[in-house]
Amino acid sequence: MHTGQEIASGEIEPKPTVDTETMGQVLAVLRGAGAEITTETKPDGSIKLSIDNTNKQQAAEILQYTPDTDQPLQTIADDLPGTMDRLKETQGKQFLGLSSPGLEQVNDALWGWRGLTFFAAEPGIGKTTYLLQVLGDIVDNNAEACVVFFSFEMSRVEIMTRMICRYSGIGYRHLVCGQQNATQNEKGLKLKDPYSDMVDGGIDTLSRQGDRVVIIESKDIDNDTSTPGDRVGAMAAKIQQAKQRTGCDRVFVVVDNMQAMPVPVGEYQNDLDRDRETIAALQNMQHILDDPVVVISEQAKGRQGDTRGVTSMLGTGRSGYAADNVLLLHRPSGLDQEAANIDDKSVCLELTIAKGRDGVFRKVIPMAFDHHTMIFTETDGELIKEKQQEQATTKTKGYKP
Repeated sequence: MHTGQEIASGEIEPKPTVDTETMGQVLAVLRGAGAEITTETKPDGSIKLSIDNTNKQQAAEILQYTPDTDQPLQTIADDLPGTMDRLKETQGKQFLGLSSPGLEQVNDALWGWRGLTFFAAEPGIGKTTYLLQVLGDIVDNNAEACVVFFSFEMSRVEIMTRMICRYSGIGYRHLVCGQQNATQNEKGLKLKDPYSDMVDGGIDTLSRQGDRVVIIESKDIDNDTSTPGDRVGAMAAKIQQAKQRTGCDRVFVVVDNMQAMPVPVGEYQNDLDRDRETIAALQNMQHILDDPVVVISEQAKGRQGDTRGVTSMLGTGRSGYAADNVLLLHRPSGLDQEAANIDDKSVCLELTIAKGRDGVFRKVIPMAFDHHTMIFTETDGELIKEKQQEQATTKTKGYKP
């Protein structure tokens, strides 16, 4: 096919192997797309095309179109045996996707993690930490699965430090700085018991899970690519490499995050064009893998209290349409940041399943997040209701007609 340089020039010479009928169909498609085309037959029999009103990407996609008239159409009757075979394979399963029973309500509502999921929240709410908890749960409960975590914002060391916190159950400051007046233990940490023993337990857990978890930073992705689709192709190669290294048949993929993906500057009119191509490539990658891919995305700041819909995600609206599931992590409706605090280390949150396909239940799940130990727990929601009533009463008392 033709190179980007040929297309960018506005003049394309189709190879002599393209027959007249196919060439006519290609030209018809181009004109139907609004392109203005002039043709010139050269002495050697090749055809010179001059294309206007069509950008480089559109021309490349259209010129690759070749109708396959030899492939018969499939009717429903043709597809029925294959559909029944697929149904036989899922009979008796408790979950269709990868199970993470530690967060039971979300796990049951999703029916296990599967498909392409967009996970959105305001900055600092705990998106990355939530999925670090999920991935540990998946490794513990799915022996056939590994995890590939693409971290485009934080380093491996930062991610692993959070994981040690989560598995140890001690505060981040305690882990990073140790305790005053404590001597160094055998691991070189200034921690007294019971904290020293707690960290030992967390490190043991991480060591056990670590053989099936791969963290990939921006620098690990090949920089010689020029489009988002190529960059996702490099990510897909890393996923395949991880499966071979771990010997796993399944994979749970996390992309952190959509807005930080290291996409080289291409010929895009704006960030939305770049996002559309990236999302389409991620969607295609998930279809090929047939394993869950979770893409973290930012949510428009200040809108989380106004909407629980997919439109609150930053970037192109295509993310909501392309996703099989959309999860939104946010403060409960009617609670400001201060009112959402449970104590000096925990906060009330809600996880809204705003979109779901194929048996997913849309619902709002109350949660509590301990930002010292980096642990999420699901709650019954009664505390949230009490705080909402308290704040509503406070606002009413402060109202002056």
